[in-house]
Amino acid sequence: MPRRKLIEFEVANAQYLNFLTWPEVDINVLNETDRETYLRRKQAVEEYLKGSLTEKNIETQTRISRNDLRRLVRRGWIPLGGSSSEAK
Repeated sequence: MPRRKLIEFEVANAQYLNFLTWPEVDINVLNETDRETYLRRKQAVEEYLKGSLTEKNIETQTRISRNDLRRLVRRGWIPLGGSSSEAK
């Protein structure tokens, strides 16, 4: 049985679910530790939205917990200036 994605339970505008439209981060200004954290988080969210890996596999590969992954996904599709108690 296919896993149900978090976003299947949420009402979201499709443009916010497309991570390719999300603002880019200039990783060159980040120190090495922050850059590594950012890249792991980015990979986790991208894999999640592509549906290519299970949450458990994403957690194993990226060391991003499932709870953090869900928080990051929610944060990514809430429009700038929008609010959600779930996204904090």
